[in-house]
Amino acid sequence: MILTDHQTQGRGQRQTTWESAEGMNLTFTVALFPDLPVTEQFYLNIMTSLAITDSLQKYVGDRLKIKWPNDIYFDQSKLCGILVQNNLKVNKIQSSAVGIGLNVNQTEFKDGRAASVKSVSGKSWDRMKLLRELVSAMEARYFQLKDQAFAKLRRAYLDRLFWKDEWHTYKDEAGVFRGVIIGLNESGQLMVQREDRLQAYSFKEVIFIE
Repeated sequence: MILTDHQTQGRGQRQTTWESAEGMNLTFTVALFPDLPVTEQFYLNIMTSLAITDSLQKYVGDRLKIKWPNDIYFDQSKLCGILVQNNLKVNKIQSSAVGIGLNVNQTEFKDGRAASVKSVSGKSWDRMKLLRELVSAMEARYFQLKDQAFAKLRRAYLDRLFWKDEWHTYKDEAGVFRGVIIGLNESGQLMVQREDRLQAYSFKEVIFIE
């Protein structure tokens, strides 16, 4: 694991930025060697997001959700971002760099949608204690992944999926529409039931509006 106290050029999916105040949060990358088929690579997102919600639940309660593909939300505010980058060899994932940015004690953000463990709980927290618990939870979920407990991981992920089974407003390249998230397909794409059809979306192909 590589840990820094001050991340100055944090980024997420498709070059989005990640803001983090010095000494306030947890910003780190974990190296994994999953020997996982490329077709199952989305389970690295599932495993990591579940580990974070597992470890944070005792700090902020059960209002945590996973916004597809792997952002961690408390109600409508983002607590944590994840970026998984894989090194492929033939049809297997040889290694993965799992980057995690978790807002812990920071309370002021340029992005009004951001939150932290402190801002939602009202308390400051020992970051290293939280890190140890998070890594322990990640190890437990990683063992499930190595044991190919895909069905169990998938069920747990869907149970925590943000806006699942609720009608909301979205936007894609064709415009704004109403839809309801019903789950994922085998590739990890988001399945949204629109008023006229069922649509599968990859990363950044759909925007959550309200």
